[in-house]
Amino acid sequence: MLPDNHNHFIYHGSASEMVAAAAVAGVGSIAFTEHVYHIEEARTASSYIATRFTPEGPPISHATYLDAVIAASIAAPVQVRVGIELDVRADDATTTAATDAFCAEHSRAWDVVIGSVHVIRDDVAVEGEGDHADPEAAWADYLDRLVAAAASGRYDVISHPARLARSAPHAPPFVASRYRELAATAAGSDVALEVNGTDLDRHPELVSALVAACAAEGAVVSLGSDAHRPNNAGRVLRARALLREHGVAAVAAFRGRERTLVAVR
Repeated sequence: MLPDNHNHFIYHGSASEMVAAAAVAGVGSIAFTEHVYHIEEARTASSYIATRFTPEGPPISHATYLDAVIAASIAAPVQVRVGIELDVRADDATTTAATDAFCAEHSRAWDVVIGSVHVIRDDVAVEGEGDHADPEAAWADYLDRLVAAAASGRYDVISHPARLARSAPHAPPFVASRYRELAATAAGSDVALEVNGTDLDRHPELVSALVAACAAEGAVVSLGSDAHRPNNAGRVLRARALLREHGVAAVAAFRGRERTLVAVR
């Protein structure tokens, strides 16, 4: 059974209900990787983290976050993991330093760390804040940031590499070759690239190009439903056929920041 390494519960409110839905969907394990801006300690450490994105529910302390995941794991029919989704802000030294300090204090509790590019240059969001005036430049900048994140050594998984299509839906022709560059960088840095359930639903052609790049360059694939509600738990399992099509025989699973591979059957 395949692992699902990217999910949330703050929006819905119940980690236990998310776990139950994931079990019904057929996953072997579910990892909760809440957005860093939902955690009070991170919000206190950085005004940017506290204000840039609106929380999907009341922020909670790191200890409360862990307690909720542990409680959901008791007698759970699937394995339950815990991690964090960090915002990639390499050009913002203050936020990066605050994030590093937060991670230094809390990362021993995590199974997986996800790095996500949610904004590009000039702090423009990749989704939810309108389309880009220059989509080609936006894609170039977005991919530059993904490649740099993969090379940084800060993350176990680089998430949703097709998410910019939400605000720049007509991906330029160079995206396929840049995915090859991203996959080669990830393989060289021993970082997994995510097949994301939301992107699979909305932009399957880009996810297919990403998987093809991973297969060609030997990059490890991580599956993440990116579910915020129980009805989306396990949706990334629909990627099985795509993985087989491109010859991806195994995907990443995580425990205590150690990665193993699980066969795709």
